[in-house]
Amino acid sequence: MSTPTSEYLSGLAIPTPPRRDGRPQRDPRLEQLAGSILAFEALSQGLMDYAGDAQDPRPLRPRSLYDLKKWSADYFPYARYRGAFPDTTIYLAFCSDRAKLPLDQAVPVPREDLWWLAASSDTLLVSDRLTHHYTAVWYVDEDEGRIHLLDPWPDRIFLKKGLNAAGVEARIEPVTSDAKHRRISITREEFLRVAVGLITRDTPELIEDYLAARSGGCKRFDVRLAFGLALMDAEQYALARFATVHLEAALRLAEAAGQAERAQDAAARLHVALVSAIHYQRWSKDDLAPKPFEDALRHLTARYGEDRLLAAAWLRELCSIGHAAGISRDHDAALHFLEVAVSRFPDEEEPYRLRAKVRMLIGDPDGALDDATRALALNAASIRALEARRDSWHPDDRFSRDDDQARIGGLQERRFDELDMRAAALIALRRLVDARAAAEELVAHAPTSSDGYAKLAGIEQLLGNDAAAANHLREAREREQSPRQRARLDALLASLQAPPAVAPKAEAPSASSEVHP
Repeated sequence: MSTPTSEYLSGLAIPTPPRRDGRPQRDPRLEQLAGSILAFEALSQGLMDYAGDAQDPRPLRPRSLYDLKKWSADYFPYARYRGAFPDTTIYLAFCSDRAKLPLDQAVPVPREDLWWLAASSDTLLVSDRLTHHYTAVWYVDEDEGRIHLLDPWPDRIFLKKGLNAAGVEARIEPVTSDAKHRRISITREEFLRVAVGLITRDTPELIEDYLAARSGGCKRFDVRLAFGLALMDAEQYALARFATVHLEAALRLAEAAGQAERAQDAAARLHVALVSAIHYQRWSKDDLAPKPFEDALRHLTARYGEDRLLAAAWLRELCSIGHAAGISRDHDAALHFLEVAVSRFPDEEEPYRLRAKVRMLIGDPDGALDDATRALALNAASIRALEARRDSWHPDDRFSRDDDQARIGGLQERRFDELDMRAAALIALRRLVDARAAAEELVAHAPTSSDGYAKLAGIEQLLGNDAAAANHLREAREREQSPRQRARLDALLASLQAPPAVAPKAEAPSASSEVHP
């Protein structure tokens, strides 16, 4: 491997044997990552406390297959290790079609297909209807007809004989000669009794491989719709073009069956995917790239009507297409989508935050100020509610507390963005005293960031307080991590401290020559 993180990934990895009669192997970079994850699973045996041994044991907070998929995707080091994995890497959740999970959470498949899908380092959900447990797939031995698993507590797993209601008799075998690390294995027949769901990491090629090998899924509305939703749920606009294929297929299946409600649902989801794909393709600067999606969107809206489609869109979908349109500089479309979101979901923070951004871009600081102020109020209420829930968990339930604290952290990041926009809007409105107070609130919210101090410097300069501006620039420079931005701050600081140039017969500055931070 020649990726920037090859040394990190290959430092310790367990081999991942290929399947003979199952799913094809993934991209080599993903197989390498799978081996590294398995090595961690093996090394973690005996290092983590078992919840049942606690002084006051109690059931853990339920964590759904979808929750765990999103948690895994959030911690996937894609951004940090950009280039180490395929650009279209995605987490997919599959569930037994007996489980009846919502289609936007997992792809329903026969249990036999979970066996076909299982690959090294996948997260497997097993249950005997009384006990539910997540564990890691090591590999499938098709000659022996067994699946091998790695678990932090192999000797305590409920799949052992006499510990489950499904009649499963798992084998526990040593992996190393000193028997310090152990693996679990069950037969294919036992797997089909207890397998409920699977979370895997791959690219959209897995979907094509699955539909080619298990052709029954091609003709199932729920499977095609769920695949489209899973691709959109990845929150990568680059995947929208893949999602349109499956959502169009779901729409055709519903229409052919005369299922109007299903067709309307599929059409609404397809509308979001097409709009996302159009704006993503516009970023490519290829004038012809968006055309197939624009044609499909035109035909769809002619049949179902844009108002009906937007009325059926979910909050996160409206925010997503509003954001996509804003990035492609289609500000009219962005405002339209976000105004629908604000109208339909007036007590949600995100539409106001995004609309404030668009309004700043189009030169509407009054509207941006109103939206940022409303978003800040909703943000504060959400943080208070999460803090109360975080503090209500049992002292030993650190996972629930950590989950809520992570959500609070995300809301605090949004709050920084909203405070920043509020200060920018006040500057644009020349309400400089109010802008100073807003920038001071930004500094108090994120004292280690340079942004608030840089804004304060610009405001003080506009007010004619060069000494105060210089002090704030020094504070900003101390906190700035980027060498390029530090150089920029140095240049600004030098310009403030330099003696004014003497220019003969200098004319009075026009309004357009005013200094903006």
